[in-house]
Amino acid sequence: MPLLQYFSDWLPIKPAFYTAWLDRVSVRTEDDKANFHPAIREFKRLIERDPTLFMLFTSMFDEIPTYPPYHYDPAGDPQIRDHLEMLKVLDRVIQRAPPWSDQAWSLGIPGVPINTALKWPMATVSGRAVFLEPRVNVMFKKLLDVWAQHLSSPASLGVLNDQPDGWLSPNALSAMTKKANIDNVEGITFADIYICDPTRSFWGFKSWDDFFTRKFKDGLRPVAEPSNDTIIVNPCECVPYRVQSNVSKRDKFWVKAQPYSIDDILGFDSLGSRFVGGSIYQAFLGPLIYHRWHSPVTGMVKKTYKIPGTYYSQKASASFLGEPDPLAPTQSQAYETAVATRAVIAIQADNPDIGMVIVLPVGMSEVSSCEVTVSANQRVTKGQEIGMFHYGGSTVCLIFEKGVVVEWEKRCLPPYPEDQPSIGISRKIASVSLPRIAEIEDRSKQ
Repeated sequence: MPLLQYFSDWLPIKPAFYTAWLDRVSVRTEDDKANFHPAIREFKRLIERDPTLFMLFTSMFDEIPTYPPYHYDPAGDPQIRDHLEMLKVLDRVIQRAPPWSDQAWSLGIPGVPINTALKWPMATVSGRAVFLEPRVNVMFKKLLDVWAQHLSSPASLGVLNDQPDGWLSPNALSAMTKKANIDNVEGITFADIYICDPTRSFWGFKSWDDFFTRKFKDGLRPVAEPSNDTIIVNPCECVPYRVQSNVSKRDKFWVKAQPYSIDDILGFDSLGSRFVGGSIYQAFLGPLIYHRWHSPVTGMVKKTYKIPGTYYSQKASASFLGEPDPLAPTQSQAYETAVATRAVIAIQADNPDIGMVIVLPVGMSEVSSCEVTVSANQRVTKGQEIGMFHYGGSTVCLIFEKGVVVEWEKRCLPPYPEDQPSIGISRKIASVSLPRIAEIEDRSKQ
Protein backbone atom coordinates (compact mmCIF):
# COMPACT_ATOMS: atom_id res chain seq x y z
CA MET A 1 0.00 0.00 0.00
CA PRO A 2 1.39 3.46 -0.87
CA LEU A 3 2.30 5.17 2.38
CA LEU A 4 1.03 8.53 1.16
CA GLN A 5 -2.43 7.01 0.88
CA TYR A 6 -2.12 4.83 3.97
CA PHE A 7 -1.31 7.70 6.31
CA SER A 8 -3.24 10.46 4.53
CA ASP A 9 -5.47 11.11 7.51
CA TRP A 10 -2.59 12.05 9.80
CA LEU A 11 -0.03 14.21 8.02
CA PRO A 12 0.00 16.50 4.98
CA ILE A 13 0.37 14.76 1.63
CA LYS A 14 0.08 17.69 -0.79
CA PRO A 15 1.60 21.21 -0.75
CA ALA A 16 -0.11 24.34 0.46
CA PHE A 17 -3.13 23.07 2.39
CA TYR A 18 -1.63 24.04 5.74
CA THR A 19 0.04 27.12 4.31
CA ALA A 20 -2.34 29.74 5.65
CA TRP A 21 -2.02 28.61 9.26
CA LEU A 22 1.73 28.03 9.20
CA ASP A 23 2.17 31.42 7.50
CA ARG A 24 0.40 33.02 10.44
CA VAL A 25 2.62 30.98 12.74
CA SER A 26 5.93 31.94 11.18
CA VAL A 27 5.36 35.62 10.37
CA ARG A 28 7.14 37.16 13.36
CA THR A 29 9.59 40.06 13.70
CA GLU A 30 13.04 40.00 15.24
CA ASP A 31 11.62 41.92 18.20
CA ASP A 32 9.48 38.92 19.05
CA LYS A 33 12.54 37.04 20.29
CA ALA A 34 12.47 39.07 23.48
CA ASN A 35 8.92 37.89 24.09
CA PHE A 36 9.56 34.19 23.62
CA HIS A 37 7.91 31.84 26.06
CA PRO A 38 10.38 31.00 28.88
CA ALA A 39 10.70 27.41 27.61
CA ILE A 40 11.62 28.71 24.13
CA ARG A 41 14.20 31.09 25.64
CA GLU A 42 15.71 28.16 27.53
CA PHE A 43 15.90 26.14 24.30
CA LYS A 44 17.55 29.10 22.55
CA ARG A 45 20.21 29.35 25.28
CA LEU A 46 20.90 25.62 25.07
CA ILE A 47 21.46 25.78 21.31
CA GLU A 48 23.53 28.97 21.25
CA ARG A 49 25.71 28.34 24.30
CA ASP A 50 26.75 24.79 23.46
CA PRO A 51 29.25 24.75 20.56
CA THR A 52 28.38 21.19 19.53
CA LEU A 53 24.63 21.79 19.47
CA PHE A 54 25.04 25.14 17.73
CA MET A 55 27.13 23.43 15.05
CA LEU A 56 24.58 20.63 14.61
CA PHE A 57 21.57 22.94 14.43
CA THR A 58 23.36 25.20 11.94
CA SER A 59 24.46 22.24 9.81
CA MET A 60 21.01 20.65 10.01
CA PHE A 61 19.40 23.56 8.21
CA ASP A 62 22.37 24.09 5.84
CA GLU A 63 22.14 20.46 4.70
CA ILE A 64 18.55 20.79 3.45
CA PRO A 65 18.70 21.11 -0.35
CA THR A 66 17.68 24.46 -1.80
CA TYR A 67 16.18 22.98 -4.96
CA PRO A 68 12.58 21.77 -5.34
CA PRO A 69 10.81 20.28 -3.53
CA TYR A 70 13.01 20.93 -0.50
CA HIS A 71 12.91 24.73 -0.70
CA TYR A 72 9.42 24.25 0.75
CA ASP A 73 8.40 22.02 3.61
CA PRO A 74 5.87 19.25 2.82
CA ALA A 75 3.02 21.62 3.74
CA GLY A 76 4.03 24.02 0.97
CA ASP A 77 5.61 26.73 3.14
CA PRO A 78 9.10 28.17 2.65
CA GLN A 79 11.49 25.85 4.45
CA ILE A 80 12.79 27.04 7.82
CA ARG A 81 16.48 27.78 7.34
CA ASP A 82 17.86 28.53 10.81
CA HIS A 83 17.24 27.78 14.47
CA LEU A 84 15.80 31.23 15.21
CA GLU A 85 13.05 30.80 12.65
CA MET A 86 12.41 27.33 14.08
CA LEU A 87 12.06 28.79 17.57
CA LYS A 88 9.59 31.40 16.31
CA VAL A 89 7.38 28.68 14.88
CA LEU A 90 7.64 26.60 18.06
CA ASP A 91 6.83 29.63 20.22
CA ARG A 92 3.65 30.28 18.26
CA VAL A 93 2.52 26.67 18.08
CA ILE A 94 2.79 25.79 21.77
CA GLN A 95 0.51 28.66 22.79
CA ARG A 96 -2.42 27.86 20.50
CA ALA A 97 -4.86 25.07 19.84
CA PRO A 98 -4.85 23.76 16.25
CA PRO A 99 -7.77 24.91 14.10
CA TRP A 100 -9.83 22.81 11.71
CA SER A 101 -9.23 23.34 7.96
CA ASP A 102 -11.60 22.24 5.21
CA GLN A 103 -8.78 22.64 2.72
CA ALA A 104 -6.57 20.44 4.83
CA TRP A 105 -9.25 17.77 5.04
CA SER A 106 -9.90 17.82 1.28
CA LEU A 107 -6.21 17.27 0.57
CA GLY A 108 -5.29 14.86 3.36
CA ILE A 109 -5.78 16.29 6.90
CA PRO A 110 -2.78 17.80 8.66
CA GLY A 111 -2.00 16.46 12.06
CA VAL A 112 1.05 17.88 13.80
CA PRO A 113 2.41 21.31 12.81
CA ILE A 114 5.81 20.95 14.50
CA ASN A 115 6.41 17.65 12.74
CA THR A 116 5.43 19.27 9.44
CA ALA A 117 7.89 22.13 9.88
CA LEU A 118 10.75 19.79 10.89
CA LYS A 119 10.35 17.07 8.25
CA TRP A 120 13.29 18.03 6.05
CA PRO A 121 15.59 18.93 9.00
CA MET A 122 14.87 15.43 10.36
CA ALA A 123 16.09 13.97 7.07
CA THR A 124 19.60 15.46 7.22
CA VAL A 125 22.72 13.83 8.63
CA SER A 126 23.09 16.53 11.29
CA GLY A 127 19.37 16.40 11.99
CA ARG A 128 19.65 12.72 12.78
CA ALA A 129 22.21 13.61 15.45
CA VAL A 130 20.14 16.54 16.72
CA PHE A 131 16.95 14.57 17.28
CA LEU A 132 18.75 11.71 19.01
CA GLU A 133 20.51 14.11 21.42
CA PRO A 134 19.09 13.63 24.96
CA ARG A 135 19.35 17.33 25.88
CA VAL A 136 17.36 18.30 22.80
CA ASN A 137 14.67 15.74 23.60
CA VAL A 138 14.47 17.03 27.18
CA MET A 139 13.79 20.49 25.74
CA PHE A 140 11.18 19.20 23.31
CA LYS A 141 9.45 17.49 26.21
CA LYS A 142 9.34 20.81 28.07
CA LEU A 143 7.85 22.54 25.02
CA LEU A 144 5.28 19.81 24.47
CA ASP A 145 4.36 19.88 28.16
CA VAL A 146 3.70 23.62 27.82
CA TRP A 147 1.49 22.94 24.81
CA ALA A 148 -0.28 20.13 26.67
CA GLN A 149 -1.06 22.50 29.54
CA HIS A 150 -2.64 24.94 27.12
CA LEU A 151 -4.59 22.22 25.31
CA SER A 152 -5.89 20.96 28.67
CA SER A 153 -7.11 24.41 29.73
CA PRO A 154 -10.36 26.27 28.93
CA ALA A 155 -8.22 28.73 26.92
CA SER A 156 -7.98 26.07 24.19
CA LEU A 157 -11.76 25.90 23.65
CA GLY A 158 -11.84 28.66 21.05
CA VAL A 159 -11.35 26.20 18.18
CA LEU A 160 -14.40 24.18 19.30
CA ASN A 161 -16.93 26.21 17.33
CA ASP A 162 -19.19 25.76 14.31
CA GLN A 163 -17.35 28.24 12.10
CA PRO A 164 -15.38 27.01 9.03
CA ASP A 165 -12.16 26.74 11.08
CA GLY A 166 -13.86 25.11 14.06
CA TRP A 167 -13.85 21.45 15.05
CA LEU A 168 -17.63 21.55 15.50
CA SER A 169 -18.25 22.83 11.97
CA PRO A 170 -20.41 20.62 9.74
CA ASN A 171 -17.45 19.48 7.66
CA ALA A 172 -15.27 18.66 10.67
CA LEU A 173 -18.07 16.72 12.37
CA SER A 174 -18.73 14.84 9.13
CA ALA A 175 -15.06 13.86 8.76
CA MET A 176 -14.76 12.61 12.34
CA THR A 177 -18.06 10.75 12.10
CA LYS A 178 -16.95 9.06 8.89
CA LYS A 179 -13.75 7.82 10.55
CA ALA A 180 -15.66 6.39 13.52
CA ASN A 181 -18.52 4.90 11.48
CA ILE A 182 -16.62 1.73 10.62
CA ASP A 183 -19.84 -0.26 10.25
CA ASN A 184 -21.29 2.25 7.76
CA VAL A 185 -24.46 2.86 9.77
CA GLU A 186 -26.71 5.11 7.73
CA GLY A 187 -27.67 8.44 9.30
CA ILE A 188 -25.37 8.17 12.34
CA THR A 189 -24.00 11.46 13.73
CA PHE A 190 -21.04 12.56 15.85
CA ALA A 191 -23.40 12.98 18.81
CA ASP A 192 -24.65 9.41 18.29
CA ILE A 193 -21.08 8.10 18.55
CA TYR A 194 -19.36 10.19 21.20
CA ILE A 195 -20.35 11.36 24.68
CA CYS A 196 -21.18 15.04 24.23
CA ASP A 197 -24.07 17.50 24.55
CA PRO A 198 -24.72 19.70 21.46
CA THR A 199 -27.04 21.92 23.53
CA ARG A 200 -24.18 23.10 25.79
CA SER A 201 -21.34 25.50 25.08
CA PHE A 202 -18.49 23.69 23.34
CA TRP A 203 -20.76 20.63 23.38
CA GLY A 204 -19.84 20.06 27.01
CA PHE A 205 -16.10 19.61 26.41
CA LYS A 206 -13.88 21.29 29.02
CA SER A 207 -10.80 21.79 26.82
CA TRP A 208 -9.27 20.82 23.48
CA ASP A 209 -7.67 17.80 25.16
CA ASP A 210 -11.02 16.78 26.62
CA PHE A 211 -12.42 16.89 23.08
CA PHE A 212 -9.45 14.96 21.67
CA THR A 213 -9.72 12.20 24.29
CA ARG A 214 -13.52 12.01 23.90
CA LYS A 215 -15.21 8.75 24.81
CA PHE A 216 -17.48 6.49 22.80
CA LYS A 217 -21.03 6.12 23.98
CA ASP A 218 -21.74 2.97 25.96
CA GLY A 219 -22.42 -0.01 23.74
CA LEU A 220 -20.94 1.49 20.57
CA ARG A 221 -17.97 -0.90 20.58
CA PRO A 222 -19.15 -4.13 22.23
CA VAL A 223 -16.35 -6.46 23.34
CA ALA A 224 -15.94 -9.50 21.10
CA GLU A 225 -16.93 -12.66 23.02
CA PRO A 226 -16.16 -11.25 26.48
CA SER A 227 -16.43 -14.65 28.20
CA ASN A 228 -14.24 -16.48 25.66
CA ASP A 229 -10.68 -16.24 26.94
CA THR A 230 -9.18 -17.56 23.69
CA ILE A 231 -10.17 -14.36 21.86
CA ILE A 232 -7.80 -11.37 21.79
CA VAL A 233 -9.34 -7.97 21.01
CA ASN A 234 -8.00 -4.77 19.49
CA PRO A 235 -6.49 -2.43 22.12
CA CYS A 236 -7.13 0.74 20.09
CA GLU A 237 -9.16 2.11 17.21
CA CYS A 238 -6.42 1.61 14.64
CA VAL A 239 -5.24 0.50 11.19
CA PRO A 240 -2.89 -2.55 11.07
CA TYR A 241 0.71 -1.69 10.21
CA ARG A 242 2.73 -4.89 10.68
CA VAL A 243 2.78 -8.38 12.20
CA GLN A 244 6.13 -10.04 12.93
CA SER A 245 7.01 -13.31 14.62
CA ASN A 246 10.25 -14.67 16.13
CA VAL A 247 11.31 -11.26 17.43
CA SER A 248 14.98 -10.97 18.45
CA LYS A 249 16.40 -10.03 21.83
CA ARG A 250 18.60 -7.36 20.19
CA ASP A 251 18.44 -6.33 16.56
CA LYS A 252 19.42 -3.49 14.23
CA PHE A 253 16.12 -1.63 14.60
CA TRP A 254 17.57 1.45 12.84
CA VAL A 255 18.07 -0.20 9.42
CA LYS A 256 15.61 0.02 6.54
CA ALA A 257 13.74 -3.19 7.41
CA GLN A 258 13.25 -1.98 11.02
CA PRO A 259 13.36 -5.36 12.78
CA TYR A 260 11.95 -5.28 16.29
CA SER A 261 14.42 -5.39 19.17
CA ILE A 262 12.90 -6.59 22.46
CA ASP A 263 15.62 -5.25 24.78
CA ASP A 264 15.40 -1.80 23.23
CA ILE A 265 11.61 -1.77 23.07
CA LEU A 266 11.21 -2.63 26.76
CA GLY A 267 14.13 -0.52 27.97
CA PHE A 268 16.18 -3.59 29.01
CA ASP A 269 13.57 -4.55 31.59
CA SER A 270 13.80 -8.03 33.10
CA LEU A 271 10.50 -8.91 31.44
CA GLY A 272 12.27 -8.94 28.07
CA SER A 273 13.45 -12.56 28.29
CA ARG A 274 9.84 -13.75 28.19
CA PHE A 275 9.21 -12.16 24.79
CA VAL A 276 12.36 -13.09 22.86
CA GLY A 277 11.16 -15.23 19.96
CA GLY A 278 7.61 -14.02 20.43
CA SER A 279 5.38 -12.02 18.08
CA ILE A 280 4.37 -8.38 17.65
CA TYR A 281 1.28 -6.74 16.18
CA GLN A 282 1.61 -3.01 15.43
CA ALA A 283 -1.14 -0.60 14.33
CA PHE A 284 -1.55 3.12 13.65
CA LEU A 285 -3.96 5.70 15.09
CA GLY A 286 -4.92 8.81 13.08
CA PRO A 287 -5.78 12.17 14.70
CA LEU A 288 -9.52 12.10 14.08
CA ILE A 289 -10.31 8.87 15.88
CA TYR A 290 -10.70 7.53 19.40
CA HIS A 291 -7.38 7.69 21.29
CA ARG A 292 -7.95 5.60 24.40
CA TRP A 293 -6.42 2.15 24.98
CA HIS A 294 -8.30 -0.90 26.21
CA SER A 295 -7.12 -4.27 27.48
CA PRO A 296 -6.85 -6.98 24.80
CA VAL A 297 -7.40 -9.76 27.39
CA THR A 298 -8.80 -10.43 30.84
CA GLY A 299 -6.15 -10.81 33.51
CA MET A 300 -3.91 -9.14 36.08
CA VAL A 301 -1.75 -6.08 35.43
CA LYS A 302 1.73 -7.13 36.53
CA LYS A 303 3.73 -4.03 35.72
CA THR A 304 3.46 -0.58 34.15
CA TYR A 305 6.17 1.95 33.40
CA LYS A 306 7.06 4.72 30.97
CA ILE A 307 10.20 5.08 28.88
CA PRO A 308 11.27 8.61 27.91
CA GLY A 309 12.67 8.89 24.42
CA THR A 310 12.89 10.85 21.21
CA TYR A 311 10.18 12.95 19.57
CA TYR A 312 11.39 13.68 16.03
CA SER A 313 13.85 10.93 15.18
CA GLN A 314 13.43 8.65 12.16
CA LYS A 315 15.27 5.76 10.56
CA ALA A 316 18.31 6.60 8.39
CA SER A 317 16.81 5.16 5.19
CA ALA A 318 13.99 7.74 5.44
CA SER A 319 16.55 10.55 5.33
CA PHE A 320 18.57 12.22 2.57
CA LEU A 321 20.92 9.22 2.87
CA GLY A 322 18.09 7.15 1.39
CA GLU A 323 14.64 8.36 0.41
CA PRO A 324 13.32 11.30 2.47
CA ASP A 325 9.95 10.59 4.04
CA PRO A 326 7.50 13.49 3.44
CA LEU A 327 5.27 11.90 6.06
CA ALA A 328 8.03 11.57 8.66
CA PRO A 329 8.03 9.63 10.85
CA THR A 330 5.29 7.31 9.56
CA GLN A 331 7.72 5.12 7.62
CA SER A 332 9.69 4.74 10.84
CA GLN A 333 6.97 3.32 13.08
CA ALA A 334 8.74 0.07 13.91
CA TYR A 335 11.99 1.99 14.54
CA GLU A 336 10.11 4.26 16.94
CA THR A 337 9.18 1.35 19.19
CA ALA A 338 12.84 1.31 20.30
CA VAL A 339 13.55 5.05 20.58
CA ALA A 340 10.38 7.12 21.01
CA THR A 341 8.55 8.00 24.22
CA ARG A 342 6.35 5.05 25.14
CA ALA A 343 4.48 3.21 27.88
CA VAL A 344 4.65 -0.47 28.85
CA ILE A 345 1.65 -2.28 30.33
CA ALA A 346 2.25 -5.97 31.14
CA ILE A 347 -0.91 -8.03 31.62
CA GLN A 348 -0.91 -11.67 32.75
CA ALA A 349 -3.87 -13.21 30.94
CA ASP A 350 -6.16 -15.58 32.81
CA ASN A 351 -5.75 -17.97 29.90
CA PRO A 352 -2.34 -19.68 30.40
CA ASP A 353 -2.12 -20.35 26.66
CA ILE A 354 -1.91 -16.57 26.14
CA GLY A 355 0.44 -15.93 29.05
CA MET A 356 1.69 -12.40 29.49
CA VAL A 357 0.83 -9.71 26.92
CA ILE A 358 2.57 -6.35 26.61
CA VAL A 359 0.49 -3.38 25.49
CA LEU A 360 2.98 -0.81 24.13
CA PRO A 361 1.53 2.62 23.22
CA VAL A 362 4.16 4.72 21.40
CA GLY A 363 3.90 8.50 21.10
CA MET A 364 4.69 9.91 17.65
CA SER A 365 6.06 13.46 17.31
CA GLU A 366 3.78 15.87 19.16
CA VAL A 367 2.21 13.07 21.18
CA SER A 368 4.28 13.59 24.30
CA SER A 369 1.91 12.10 26.85
CA CYS A 370 1.08 8.42 27.20
CA GLU A 371 -1.24 8.31 30.20
CA VAL A 372 -1.56 4.91 31.90
CA THR A 373 -4.72 4.65 34.02
CA VAL A 374 -4.15 1.21 35.56
CA SER A 375 -1.51 -0.03 37.98
CA ALA A 376 0.27 -3.21 39.04
CA ASN A 377 -1.85 -5.85 40.80
CA GLN A 378 -5.05 -4.48 39.30
CA ARG A 379 -7.41 -6.89 37.54
CA VAL A 380 -8.67 -5.84 34.14
CA THR A 381 -11.33 -7.34 31.93
CA LYS A 382 -11.13 -7.65 28.19
CA GLY A 383 -12.14 -4.31 26.67
CA GLN A 384 -11.56 -2.29 29.86
CA GLU A 385 -9.90 1.12 29.43
CA ILE A 386 -6.24 1.16 30.51
CA GLY A 387 -4.95 4.55 29.27
CA MET A 388 -4.91 7.15 26.50
CA PHE A 389 -2.84 9.29 24.14
CA HIS A 390 -3.04 13.08 24.32
CA TYR A 391 -3.14 14.77 20.89
CA GLY A 392 -1.77 13.72 17.53
CA GLY A 393 -1.11 10.54 15.60
CA SER A 394 0.35 7.56 17.38
CA THR A 395 1.08 3.85 17.15
CA VAL A 396 0.52 0.83 19.41
CA CYS A 397 1.96 -2.70 19.71
CA LEU A 398 0.83 -5.94 21.30
CA ILE A 399 3.74 -8.24 22.20
CA PHE A 400 3.24 -11.97 22.88
CA GLU A 401 5.60 -14.45 24.51
CA LYS A 402 7.52 -17.12 22.64
CA GLY A 403 5.49 -20.27 22.26
CA VAL A 404 2.09 -18.55 22.14
CA VAL A 405 0.31 -19.73 18.98
CA VAL A 406 -1.46 -16.60 17.75
CA GLU A 407 -3.93 -17.01 14.90
CA TRP A 408 -4.46 -13.57 13.39
CA GLU A 409 -7.61 -12.35 11.71
CA LYS A 410 -7.06 -11.90 7.98
CA ARG A 411 -7.58 -8.13 8.15
CA CYS A 412 -4.60 -7.84 10.55
CA LEU A 413 -2.20 -9.42 8.06
CA PRO A 414 -0.57 -7.94 4.95
CA PRO A 415 -1.06 -7.11 2.20
CA TYR A 416 -3.17 -4.22 3.42
CA PRO A 417 -5.61 -2.66 0.92
CA GLU A 418 -5.32 1.04 0.14
CA ASP A 419 -8.76 1.69 1.61
CA GLN A 420 -8.07 -0.29 4.79
CA PRO A 421 -10.38 1.11 7.49
CA SER A 422 -9.62 1.19 11.16
CA ILE A 423 -10.41 -1.95 13.11
CA GLY A 424 -12.74 -1.03 15.92
CA ILE A 425 -11.57 -1.12 19.48
CA SER A 426 -12.44 -4.37 21.30
CA ARG A 427 -13.08 -6.13 17.98
CA LYS A 428 -11.53 -9.57 17.53
CA ILE A 429 -8.04 -9.45 16.02
CA ALA A 430 -6.67 -12.88 17.00
CA SER A 431 -7.23 -16.09 18.92
CA VAL A 432 -5.19 -18.80 20.61
CA SER A 433 -6.92 -22.07 19.84
CA LEU A 434 -3.86 -24.24 20.52
CA PRO A 435 -1.97 -24.76 23.79
CA ARG A 436 1.39 -23.13 24.19
CA ILE A 437 4.29 -25.00 22.65
CA ALA A 438 5.16 -27.77 25.09
CA GLU A 439 8.85 -27.01 25.53
CA ILE A 440 8.13 -23.43 26.53
CA GLU A 441 7.90 -23.07 30.29
CA ASP A 442 4.49 -22.01 31.54
CA ARG A 443 5.33 -18.77 33.33
CA SER A 444 1.76 -17.89 34.24
CA LYS A 445 2.43 -18.88 37.88
CA GLN A 446 5.45 -16.61 38.20
